[in-house]
Amino acid sequence: MTDKKLPEGWKWKSLGEVAKLKNGYAFKSTDYSENGLPLVRISNIIGNSIEIDFKCCVPENKANNNFIIENGDILIAMSGATTGKFGVFESTEICLQNQRVGNIKPIQNRVDKKFLFYTIWNLKKQIEDEAYGGAQPNISGKIIESLTIPIPPLAEQQRIAARLDILMGQLENAKKALAAFPEMIKSFRQAVLAQAVSGRLTEDWREG
Repeated sequence: MTDKKLPEGWKWKSLGEVAKLKNGYAFKSTDYSENGLPLVRISNIIGNSIEIDFKCCVPENKANNNFIIENGDILIAMSGATTGKFGVFESTEICLQNQRVGNIKPIQNRVDKKFLFYTIWNLKKQIEDEAYGGAQPNISGKIIESLTIPIPPLAEQQRIAARLDILMGQLENAKKALAAFPEMIKSFRQAVLAQAVSGRLTEDWREG
């Protein structure tokens, strides 16, 4: 893959060079309660977002504050039948990261957070292929960090992310109008993402 020619200024890097994956904490199920800090588990990752379940909490005196999730964090399922699904935590609510939930955090000034989200989206199939090689779906943080991705300059990352926000918004509108054509929508999404991470989406901007 790395022998593929990239646009000028782009570089092949491992995901671990621009972001780090932090594993969750093994909170004891005996500590679960309906009061305290909400716990984000794999089941809370739904449709590329995080749905907070206030019925599964950990009392504050038993919480590990090193695993507090921040607004904008990208969380990914690392084991089980839904390994590879991911979503963005968009809340100011103080929540905790449970075990087997990975938190992919960008390294400052190396990758734009929104561009990283779309990059993970484009890697989803590869992550699933790596995870489903055995009887029990499972993937490690090291494998995810070792995946090779094309990285443009920071300014172009932000431009790509902004363009994709618009296109994905249009896609969602089209999805509602074309509910009878799910395969067409899936193909369009993958085509747009492929153009973005190869540089074709902003080629005219660079030439200008």
